[in-house]
Amino acid sequence: MMRRRLVFVILLFVASVRVYGAESLAELARRFHGQCLPVKMTYDIRYRFLGMDLGQLGRMELVSTIGQWDHRVTGAAVPAVFLEIRVRSMDSLRGAGGRTRINDRMVAVLDLPGMNALVFAKELDQELNPVFGRSSTSRAVSCYDTQGGAMEYCKRDLRTGVVSTNLTAPEAMFALSRKVGGILSFLDDSYRGTAVNRGISGGDAVAVNLEGRVVSIRLVTEPARSPSCLDRRRFEALHIRAVPEGGAAVRARDFQAWGLPFSELARVTGDNALREAARQAPVDAIVPLVMDYELALGSVRVVLAGSGVESLPDSLAAAPEGPETMGQEDPAAGDGLGAQFGQHRAKAEPVVEEPQQSL
Repeated sequence: MMRRRLVFVILLFVASVRVYGAESLAELARRFHGQCLPVKMTYDIRYRFLGMDLGQLGRMELVSTIGQWDHRVTGAAVPAVFLEIRVRSMDSLRGAGGRTRINDRMVAVLDLPGMNALVFAKELDQELNPVFGRSSTSRAVSCYDTQGGAMEYCKRDLRTGVVSTNLTAPEAMFALSRKVGGILSFLDDSYRGTAVNRGISGGDAVAVNLEGRVVSIRLVTEPARSPSCLDRRRFEALHIRAVPEGGAAVRARDFQAWGLPFSELARVTGDNALREAARQAPVDAIVPLVMDYELALGSVRVVLAGSGVESLPDSLAAAPEGPETMGQEDPAAGDGLGAQFGQHRAKAEPVVEEPQQSL
């Protein structure tokens, strides 16, 4: 009897990994049906030290589309926003090797009008070979899914084949997924003056996972002129800082950003296509103009370099499977999250998710 129960538990675990792991980025895109033209934002990623710009590290592209999402649990078509982010280093953009080769992709699905995060998936494809320090290679795919009413998580390391399903504080992360709409509303209100008369204001504290620990942070905002972006222009924007709550066990890296509501960005750029997209958007979200991330030495600055409306409404359906194959990866593993999670030979071990820094 005990053996039968043990076999049942093992089969149930394997089945859950295979079914949950069937969500590749391409499959996620196929479950989304765009109803508006995709809006694309292009950012330059630059390295700064002692206030000086020392060169471009790579590029980030963010594409958002409004449409209908086929819900995994209910089967219903729900209004949603599909976000796809791609981060590539200069070496990856050139198609050549180098000391820093990064080709990461992320996908997020948020329902409308609540802006609850339903799915977040990412594919890491990184080779780092610094002049000082140890080289490292990261090849992994992971997916966070809240459609079942709780935070489900699965990750596969493509180099070792280890499948991880444990996650630090899944309840806190699920709660955060339900606060996205509130955070966006707070930022929009702060810009428009309804939060403390456009003085310094702080939103509700939210729990995030930093270095394997749950830390409470608060977004603090104030009006400020942005650093130069979009052909060296500066805008009267909303300055946003992430501040850890008192007593945090982990010090968060300094993060700050300057942003404008999407409708305001469309107005000041004078782009008629962006204006029409802003008119159709059910949520007037803050668009980052410039973002700064503190490093151990220097900082990374992400700067908006261009914005526009994509010409193909079905571009998401033709999304590629993910990062190109590299190294001695098992050819039977296939492409995308589905094949990468669904291998019988993959080792399944409870490994706690540790956040990784892309740049």
